[in-house]
Amino acid sequence: MNLGRTVFYKKLRGITGYSPNEYLRIVRMKKAAELLLSEENLTVAEVAFQVGVHDPFYFSKCFKNQFGMAPSVYQRGVKKNSSSEE
Repeated sequence: MNLGRTVFYKKLRGITGYSPNEYLRIVRMKKAAELLLSEENLTVAEVAFQVGVHDPFYFSKCFKNQFGMAPSVYQRGVKKNSSSEE
């Protein structure tokens, strides 16, 4: 990108409103939500490893901060709601 660290940080903060670490965490949690709802029936630990978080407890904490519920509850609740609507 040919940018210094400080310039990159300021540009990303200006565009997204998040620091690079926060933005990466948000993207990972959104991808994790997609994986939890996929038909592959992955466990929470498997999803955590697939999105690049190597501590399932930290993953659960971040997921809960972003979505307001634990990943296992999200997985069960959303799948149950989508199957009952069909």
